[in-house]
Amino acid sequence: MSKLKALLRPWFSRSINSQSLWAQADLALIAGNQSQATAIYRGLASAKLKSPEAYLYAGLSEQRLHRPSESIAAMEAGLRQYPDLPLLLEHYVRICSELDQIDRAIRHFAADKEDERQVCEQMFDRYPDSQVQSSLIAHCLQSGFTDLAGQKVSRLLESSDDNVLLWRLADVLLSHERSEEAMAIYRRLAARPAENPLGLVHSALSEYRLGNPERAADMFESGIRTFPDALELIDHFALICAQLRQMNRVVRTAVPGANSEVEACEVLFARFPDPQIQVGLIDHCLSHGLEQLAEQKIRSIWESSDDALALWQVSELLLLRERTDEANAVHRKLAARIPKDLEDYHLSSLAFVCLSELDECLELLEQGLLHYPGAAKLMALYVKICAKRFEYDRYRDFLDSLEASKLPPPVSMLDFYRASMSAPVDFVINLQDIELRVGPSDVPFLRQDFLTYLRKNPQPLKIAKVLVFFCRYLHLPADFSAGVYDALRLAFQGHGKASRALQILDEMTPPMIPRHPISPDIDIGGFIEAALRISENLVELTEPIADMTNNWTPWQYIFCLVAPELYGTAMGAFEKVVFNTWPKLNFTAAHVRDAVDVQKRSGKKLRLGFIVHDSMPMMSGFLPRLDKDRFETVFLRPGKAGKTAAAKSWIARAGKTVQYSDVDMYAAIQTIADEELDIIVSGPSIAAVFYPMMARLAPLQMVLLEPNWTDGLTHADYYISWQPAEPVQLDDFYKTKVSLFRHPPYWIERPEVEQKGAISPEARAEIRKRLLNAGPDARIYLCANTPPKIHPDMDGIFQEILERDKEAILVLLRGEYPPAKTLRSRLRERLGPCYERVVFMSTMSKDDAHLLLQSVDCCLDSYPLCGMSSSFDGAMLGIPTVTLPADVPFGRWTAAIYEYIGAETLIAKSRDDYVNLALRLASDKDWRGRLSSEIKQKSSRYVESEPSSQELEAFLLEAWNRKLQGLAPSNWMNGGWQ
Repeated sequence: MSKLKALLRPWFSRSINSQSLWAQADLALIAGNQSQATAIYRGLASAKLKSPEAYLYAGLSEQRLHRPSESIAAMEAGLRQYPDLPLLLEHYVRICSELDQIDRAIRHFAADKEDERQVCEQMFDRYPDSQVQSSLIAHCLQSGFTDLAGQKVSRLLESSDDNVLLWRLADVLLSHERSEEAMAIYRRLAARPAENPLGLVHSALSEYRLGNPERAADMFESGIRTFPDALELIDHFALICAQLRQMNRVVRTAVPGANSEVEACEVLFARFPDPQIQVGLIDHCLSHGLEQLAEQKIRSIWESSDDALALWQVSELLLLRERTDEANAVHRKLAARIPKDLEDYHLSSLAFVCLSELDECLELLEQGLLHYPGAAKLMALYVKICAKRFEYDRYRDFLDSLEASKLPPPVSMLDFYRASMSAPVDFVINLQDIELRVGPSDVPFLRQDFLTYLRKNPQPLKIAKVLVFFCRYLHLPADFSAGVYDALRLAFQGHGKASRALQILDEMTPPMIPRHPISPDIDIGGFIEAALRISENLVELTEPIADMTNNWTPWQYIFCLVAPELYGTAMGAFEKVVFNTWPKLNFTAAHVRDAVDVQKRSGKKLRLGFIVHDSMPMMSGFLPRLDKDRFETVFLRPGKAGKTAAAKSWIARAGKTVQYSDVDMYAAIQTIADEELDIIVSGPSIAAVFYPMMARLAPLQMVLLEPNWTDGLTHADYYISWQPAEPVQLDDFYKTKVSLFRHPPYWIERPEVEQKGAISPEARAEIRKRLLNAGPDARIYLCANTPPKIHPDMDGIFQEILERDKEAILVLLRGEYPPAKTLRSRLRERLGPCYERVVFMSTMSKDDAHLLLQSVDCCLDSYPLCGMSSSFDGAMLGIPTVTLPADVPFGRWTAAIYEYIGAETLIAKSRDDYVNLALRLASDKDWRGRLSSEIKQKSSRYVESEPSSQELEAFLLEAWNRKLQGLAPSNWMNGGWQ
């Protein structure tokens, strides 16, 4: 208070009422009486403003009450009455600076835009405070006064030895993407000898900003021994250790005399109120057997805390621990809060993002920006979400609707999407849509700007891997993808493992969906060559999912390129890379040899394991129908249980359910091996099933329900399929032996929707209007297969249908799926004006999906890869689907279904026949109705089919007997070995 009194003008002393009240509030705060202090602040804020002192303390009180707009407004009102009062000016500028609203102070003094530069120059000279200086530099950088900002930065770097100022200056430079200058300051601060605690803080935190958190933690730990009374050191140390998940170091350093781990943690919970440290301690407790204490603290924060940051940190921990439902409950609580300050607005907006409620997020951000117009992080998030949704008009209109003094004017569309580069993964995923909006002339500049951004802003390895992956996965232009890879790998030169992971992702990620027609022989040949080349240079990595991300499933991409004659060769080359890079996957379970010892098998049942994601249908129904005297069934589930009906049926029907890790493949392999299975039946589409199936975990391993993903791998024994659905010349396509059944090799449940009957014409019209906004005259053609199955060979078929039927609307599904963006780009280019009648729908509920199927005029099967599970479902619902069989694996499932039930009318003989059948089906309502009734009635032949179950059991027993005889796998057809 002595400093405040000294600054007040002499005539302030004649009226000390406001000053005395302010002093009383300070004393109340020191005594811990927050309610008394708050009451005083409210009184000062609402008092009649008749003196300079009253304006000053009203503004300061509003700040203490977390009402920043009112705080600044009170001081601006005071300055209009007393424009030259130094103390009022000083506090006004300081508060504007602290609230990231220095631009408001500048505009208060500047008559117009042209005066802003001069005002900035005057304020640089008048206010030496480090916070104000750094805020002014930030404003100059944002307002285009880069030369003035550069001058002040250079002068400060040359003349200032103030660590605080240099630290704030580096933060400003970093936030304005001048990372090289910021890193130079951090290196300068990190190299300074720590002569006192504050110097150590800035040196260690600079190491942290340079990407060396371990080094920063070491410096703090050493500094705590040198300056044991400097409490701020242990605070920073604990915060960094919480981020590193190394709270054991804090336990050791801060509570060395604790009698137990529980006592130490309780002391630390009381010592550190910071939410991130609290959550770090909770994480520590969960990892060290203190679950009861951890859950107590989680419950306390969840039920009692009004701290938005604490809630956010808990939600992040819950997500890390894969407790998604609990995390979303916290997000819901955050989203429902009434924001009280800038941090509240920011975290509540992020909560809406986590809940995928982006409309609500944008509305809240707009409210926040009205209260905090200079809040950079609110504006950055607002721009990111608007750009993600391609809502430039909303962004522009929102800024235009405000007073000029509130926010900076909207940027151009090109600059708008440039700003979204700070979320580089979203930018890459959305690049094709962004380029469509900015126009062809700006596209080269946009791409080059992004490469420049990556070079200037090195990304963490996790983000770098995702960026390299999506560039190839989405089939972005080759020169752009190569540029992204080159820009990112610069940061990891000399880091052999990181460089190898990026190389594998760049060279061995074929496109999921081609952006334009390609030669699959060339792309798959390139994959094989890259695999063999990489295999020659051994670099062992950590674990495949951790190293390559869970998204990387190249077996799927290669299969969907439809060059099946090369698939097995490609998987053989892939296996070489995998076994050289992650040698622990080349594993044989200890029990495998003894399992086929005839002498040791006496009286033992076969242990039969099913390894699939629990959302997979059409298999679990077999389990209770297998002979219980011969089989013990085990369902091995990757990750936690899902909530679908299929997930629940797996648990209900299996003799035993075992959960294994879906993120650590070495742990997964050990868990599966411990079950000592005799036969494994798998559906290895996802990484958490495919990688374990590369190991030998049972004497017999076979694939069911999927394409033969493991074809060509050493430990793949059989692929179970259906003879009518497979090509005649199996050896042209498969390296693994194939078991072909006479009946569909699936247990297909009777659909619940069947009991509801056909929908009425009124309901049909309502569904078409609600889901598609389609009127009664439109003819709806639906291709219900996933986007990866929509091969470039389908594009011409779509085009002919749309050109011949002017009322046609083509509907495609999974529109939110990232590769669907590539499909959109391809179809837009191929279909020309007809593309205006193409609709991509996001994933719907199961009920809406079934209603949509019953409401369209024509269903189209994809070509050359057709539907399978969707075709079974469609037939049961009586949905006529036009199909053109192809003589490749997974090319004639729909045709085989129609042949099996005796309803072959919609099996096209040629491309022209396919189009003609589709046009007639859409336009001839009576014919469509007759076909629907016929297909629905006849589909009962394969529903819950006992012959299918009997055929599976017979093959499993025959395959096992063959194994016991020491014979190699062989093809199985027509009920016998070939």
